[in-house]
Formats: sequence, C-alpha cells, structure tokens
Amino acid sequence: MNISNATSFDLDAVYTLQSELLEYATLITFVVSFLQLATLGILQWSVTRSKSTETRARSVFTPVNLLLLSTVFSNCGGVTGNYVAWIVTDQLSATISVLVSNTCTAILKISMLCYTWRRGYPVIEAIFARSVTAVKCYLAVFILLKVACLVLDGYYNTYTGEPSTTLYITLNCLSTILVVLFAGFDVYVLVSYSAYLARLHVEGFPLDTERLRIISGYGIMSAIVTLVWFVLEEVINLIEWDPENIEQQLALNWILFSYYLLPLAYMWIQLAMKRDLAKRKEREMQGRMQALERARSISNQRVSSGTRSEVNGGRTMSHTIEGRQQMEGMDSSGYLSPFRK
Repeated sequence: MNISNATSFDLDAVYTLQSELLEYATLITFVVSFLQLATLGILQWSVTRSKSTETRARSVFTPVNLLLLSTVFSNCGGVTGNYVAWIVTDQLSATISVLVSNTCTAILKISMLCYTWRRGYPVIEAIFARSVTAVKCYLAVFILLKVACLVLDGYYNTYTGEPSTTLYITLNCLSTILVVLFAGFDVYVLVSYSAYLARLHVEGFPLDTERLRIISGYGIMSAIVTLVWFVLEEVINLIEWDPENIEQQLALNWILFSYYLLPLAYMWIQLAMKRDLAKRKEREMQGRMQALERARSISNQRVSSGTRSEVNGGRTMSHTIEGRQQMEGMDSSGYLSPFRK
C-alpha cells in the first residue's frame, strides 16, 4: 500500500487513502500502547522493587496509575471501534462498533480530565486555592453531562424510526456545552501551570519545589497537546465535508490520522513526568539518607570525644590522689609509711 498514490484527484484513491491511514493509525496505536504499558511497568517496578509485597501492591493500584491505564485502554478501544466500523459491511456491526468507539472516547476524555486534576492539584491549590471546590463541582458536572450525552447518542444511533428533531437538538446542545467545559478546564489548568512557573521568579515565593516545577512543565505540554486534539475533533465534527470535494477529503484524512495519534503523544508526556518525579523522589531519599548518616557520624564523634574526656579526667584525678598521699607519707593503700621522717 502506497500513500503517495492517493495524490491524484480520484475519489477511489481518497477512500483507499482513508482506509490505509485508519489501518496505520490502529496498528501504530496498538504497538505504541504496548510500549507505553511496558514503560509504565518498568517505571513502577523501579520505584517499588525494594518495598514489601503489600506496599508494592498499594503503590501499583494508585489513582494516577489506574487513570493512566484507563487512558491507554480506552484510546485503543476508540481507535479499534472506528476501524471496525469502517471495514464491516452490515449495519448492525457498524452501529455496535460506533457505540463502542464513542463509549471508549468518552472514557478517554474523562480519564484525561481526572488525571489532569489529580496530578495538577498541588499546583492549582498553590495558585488558585479558593477555586478548588468550584473546580471539583465543575468536573462532576462535566462527567454527568458526558454520560448523559453518551446515553442519548447511543439511543440516537440505534433508533430505527425517524430521528427526533428534539433529540437531535438536545444532542447538539449537550455536545456544545461539553466542548466549552472541556476547553475551559484545559485553559484553566494551562493558566495555573504558567502562573506557578512565573511566580518562581518572585523573591521569597514559599512554594518553590522541584516536584511542582516538574508537574508544571509537563502539565503545560500536556495542556497544549490536549487543546490541539480538541481543536482537531471540533474541526472534524463541525465542518460539513463534501464527499465530492477531493482536496477537502484528503485534508480530512490527514486530520483524522493526527487526531488518532495525539493521545499517544499525551501518554508519553505523562510517562516522562512520572519518570522525572520518580528520579526526584529517589534523589530526595538519597539526600535524606546522607543527612542521616552525617548526623549519626557527628553524634558518634561527640560520644567518642566525651568518653575520652571522662577517661582522661579519671586518670588525672587518680594521679592527683596518689601524689597527695605520697606527700603525706602514705602509701597507695592509705597506711602511714614507716619511712616517713
């Protein structure tokens, strides 16, 4: 299969290109997702290898790790659903595949938002502490509306009668609200990270820690990737594509291909952040151990010095008593010496 053959303005070639790009996107997604899971496993093993079995199990099933796993698997499910819907011929299989894809994409978005909140919470609390409760309610509203939109969309796709105008308008309104909420939260997080890094240059800023700097740096990259992903999705959904417009179809195919691969880039950013945070924690533990060793060494030196002082003091006192006894004509046992003049 040669993608360059699709440059001729032929509708069949455009459809062939779309099939090839979707196939490539699915294959790349599975291969890269496997590598990401392996990388996550290696990072987790490097962090927990010296811990007990019980502690290791608790460290593996943390909210952050579970959200990362949810992101990987839901992304694979969404791409696979789209690919199956494209290649099947019967309507029922195509409808089921679309429902699976939409469900996985909804889980992917919820996982990304929850992960962003979980990981960025320390920075958000440091910059906009008063908004924490409002943001929690904001995310709860987004999740509820996303679930409602998913249910209505499933009903709309499986409804065999004449589509309801009211249902169609409701779906569009819900989709628009979700778009605004999703983009608004992403911008809010981007502003929080940028504000934190800007305040580091203010003298006396009390919350200058390496951990928050790492989270903010990678958080900005994640927010940019998410915004680009969101823009591509809106371009795909909002523009009315003309099947007869070959150039437009070519552009759509490449936009779709980029849209499918951006979650992979997002996941690599999270893994890089996890690696740097693990290295920071390891350096911090090493620093604490070194400080403890120095304190222990200083304490031992002081104890040793005090012991020597006590021994030397005892020897000096003994010599003083013996000298005084000799001067008084007494032997070391305390009796009067017969040789005293």
